[in-house]
Amino acid sequence: MKRHLSTESTSESARSLKKLRENLIQKHTPSPMSSIDPLIVEIDSYLKLDTVCDDVLEFWRVSGEKFCNLKRLAQIVLAIPATSTP
Repeated sequence: MKRHLSTESTSESARSLKKLRENLIQKHTPSPMSSIDPLIVEIDSYLKLDTVCDDVLEFWRVSGEKFCNLKRLAQIVLAIPATSTP
């Protein structure tokens, strides 16, 4: 017993697979968040800085208004005391 596939059913399944593929690509393509999220814009600006700074605390005093979220993070991290205890 032989089965004959109609061209309609194969082209319909091909369209279905193509649509599924397009949906998956759209779903997994990262959206441009930098235009939406100000925190990402702040981080990008910080990473693009070309500054040599010997005093980290002075840098955050001067740059605190421009990078207010990162300044708060730096205050938390830099407040951790350094120790040589194993």
